[in-house]
Amino acid sequence: MNKQNRNEAALLGHCVDIWDFLMFRYKNPHSWTKFRQIKAVAKLSGATRMLETGTYRGVTTRRCAKYFEKIW
Repeated sequence: MNKQNRNEAALLGHCVDIWDFLMFRYKNPHSWTKFRQIKAVAKLSGATRMLETGTYRGVTTRRCAKYFEKIW
């Protein structure tokens, strides 16, 4: 779980996710990995709005704010 404005922790978690994926041990991804997945799906689908259903500290919502017209 990342605290706000802790990008180095997010990057480290993302590296762990990549390693686990390469070792076929993929599990619940860290916040930066989730953000990259959301951004990629939005780009492929042309989505302009996002519904956040499980925010704790709002880190993913804050990161996605500049890529979506509206977030609920």
